[in-house]
Amino acid sequence: MKFMFDPQRDNVPNKPYHEDGNIQYYSVKERKARRALKSDPVVKEAINGFMNLFSQSGPPSNRVVQKDEYIRIFTKIAEALYHGSQRDPDELAKWVKDDFESDS
Repeated sequence: MKFMFDPQRDNVPNKPYHEDGNIQYYSVKERKARRALKSDPVVKEAINGFMNLFSQSGPPSNRVVQKDEYIRIFTKIAEALYHGSQRDPDELAKWVKDDFESDS
């Protein structure tokens, strides 16, 4: 069974996480742009909406995320994490679906 983040499959490039950044994103301009995202209303709304999916109160039966919504959200996260890797979005969705099914 494949998991979304399989160390044997996903260890490319083979270097520590802290060395895997793209230095062009650490310019003053790029760092300011990232900081500005913290106060962007669209970004804040998206993050709050995402967090609300997983932080409902009450009994566990009230804290269920439907399978389709889980796959949609986590596929987007995987696409962001694998950005630039030329991974097939359908393959990412399959990994997320497999993860969901193995955890259910």
